[in-house]
Amino acid sequence: MEFEDIISWTLRIGVVISACLIIIGIAIGVIYPASAPIGAWSINSKINTSSYSFGDIIYGIQAGSAYAYILLGMVVLAATPVARVVLSIISFAISKNKIYTFITIIVLLDILIALFIIPSLIAH
Repeated sequence: MEFEDIISWTLRIGVVISACLIIIGIAIGVIYPASAPIGAWSINSKINTSSYSFGDIIYGIQAGSAYAYILLGMVVLAATPVARVVLSIISFAISKNKIYTFITIIVLLDILIALFIIPSLIAH
């Protein structure tokens, strides 16, 4: 199997896992509406997802929270392209392509800054 195939399968598997988690969350929410925060199912929901930590999501999964399953699905969906970039860095490094390795590292740093640094700057 080529490294590009591994990258392609990583994207496919990430999207499928994400979709399954979101579908499970929706199903739990339909069957047990009380398993989601008040107002979560409203079109005009005011729930701020940035106030949930990853630990909160894991705790919610253990408690059977529909909302936690949906949030975990969204986290997996967001992590999938990051995994693709990391695998691309490895692929370029193995092929000794220094320019693309460097450019892809910059792309990864941009993504990580956008995910972790900028939101904390905006929140304060």
